[in-house]
Amino acid sequence: MLDRFDMLMFAVAGYVAIVTLVRLMITRRDEVVSYLRTDLERQAAAAAAEEHDDERDAA
Repeated sequence: MLDRFDMLMFAVAGYVAIVTLVRLMITRRDEVVSYLRTDLERQAAAAAAEEHDDERDAA
């Protein structure tokens, strides 16, 4: 049977596992947001450069 100590150890292990998982998820989310932000900025810069080239060719 499980006594009080075993239940306490399960609770502590569960808490550590959940906190670790949440930290990993937050880190991964920040990486994905950073990647997407960089990609969007790169696309916007390319679109602006293309628009600028189109204006120069029209003149």
